[in-house]
Amino acid sequence: MTQNKNYNWQGKTILIVEDNDINFLLTKEILLKTKVVCIRVKDGPSAINLSQKNININLILMDLAMPGIDGLETTKKIHEIIPNIPILGFSALDNKEEFIEVGACGFIQKPFEVHDFFSIIDEQFQKQN
Repeated sequence: MTQNKNYNWQGKTILIVEDNDINFLLTKEILLKTKVVCIRVKDGPSAINLSQKNININLILMDLAMPGIDGLETTKKIHEIIPNIPILGFSALDNKEEFIEVGACGFIQKPFEVHDFFSIIDEQFQKQN
């Protein structure tokens, strides 16, 4: 059963684009046992700027509602820079279709079930192997 699976994502890096401190801390805490490296930025311009640097990011979790540029526009701009980077929409709002339209490879609605969260992320990592 997926619920009992232990994920080891050592060597992988997730960029979490999340302006809410509590949401970020909860997400990071959940991911801690997977040994993945978590990098956080709080807004779209910072995510775009970071994507222009030569940093090995394996996956992006993209919030929708952020100050300045929202997650949809940020997703489009990042894909102009790194076309193949997997981006998962990550929002409390049900915006799955909108995220998919701008190039996201999937969507995780908050709040989420941990085993579903891990399964969706693992699916993206498996595609990279």
